Amino acid sequence: MNNYMAEIILPDDFSPLFRDVIYKINRGEGGKTPYDVEVLGPDEDLIGVKRFADAGEIDMNIAGYLKQAYFPEPVGNGGCALLKDLGRSVRASLRIGGEDCDGRVFAGSEERLEAGKLLSKMACRRSLGQGEYDELSFAVGKGTVSVIVEAEGRQPFSFTVDCTANKEIVTFRLDADNIALRADASGSSFRELEYVSVTVYLEGRRIARVYYDIIKGARPGVRIAWLNSLGGVDYYTFDLLNSETVKVSRQGYISDKGYRGVSLKKEKILEVTGGYLNRAMSEALSEVISSRYVWMVNDSRANPLEVVSDSVVIRSDSLECMKLLLKLHNAG
Repeated sequence: MNNYMAEIILPDDFSPLFRDVIYKINRGEGGKTPYDVEVLGPDEDLIGVKRFADAGEIDMNIAGYLKQAYFPEPVGNGGCALLKDLGRSVRASLRIGGEDCDGRVFAGSEERLEAGKLLSKMACRRSLGQGEYDELSFAVGKGTVSVIVEAEGRQPFSFTVDCTANKEIVTFRLDADNIALRADASGSSFRELEYVSVTVYLEGRRIARVYYDIIKGARPGVRIAWLNSLGGVDYYTFDLLNSETVKVSRQGYISDKGYRGVSLKKEKILEVTGGYLNRAMSEALSEVISSRYVWMVNDSRANPLEVVSDSVVIRSDSLECMKLLLKLHNAG
């Protein structure tokens, strides 16, 4: 029992904010007096408040408030690094009647995450082309995260990055341009690499290893990213841009000062097709259809996309490929 006469059962860390997030609060006799329950964000900024009166025992669902403070986006390029606080989670706490309770970390997932879990649905054998980047995210309760990157080719090289974390989602960014610079420094080149492996350790325990086959030369097509159901961001390059249509709409308006003007809205419709995939990769890629966040990634820019059609799956024996229709708003 706390000094503000409230007994609280808190949700677990890394609970999914896309499900109900229930705080059970019992103020006993103190609940007869009206009181506020404030939801505080990571910097103790107010992201929601609710007033209760004559309510000794309540179940308060704060999922709606958490979603308003959740802003995930791809990491962008800029080197190979371990990064924290990238909008992959929301740290929040409650203030009840002016008194604070312990904070919790909530993930943008559909299920509660276990510490050390790789937040990706894609296969552990991937590809990486020049100018591209990929990311691997993990839920970390507390400890040191170490990543060993090993490049195999004419002149092999390796390097390690690490960081400490405490109830955070940590993301490793693999940047092809940075790998190319390291290959040049070793007396080789990006084109002479065969593959790059990324091995992740948490407190000395290996929790993931992902291999990237190196694509020789620039890769055509459209690279997209999307928030998967585990709360990580996955990437994939659609090899073929089948068609590109630009639609411009005009709307007249009169300003507050009486001036007439025209606003332009520009949309770009892209039809893309991916390469042939096995069933597991096809299922992972299918999450693009239901994802809440989808982007087209180009250099360090991430432009929001809207999936405007269901996928078309083309089968050939045990392999499948996917065709999507995407809408890019405010296209330049």
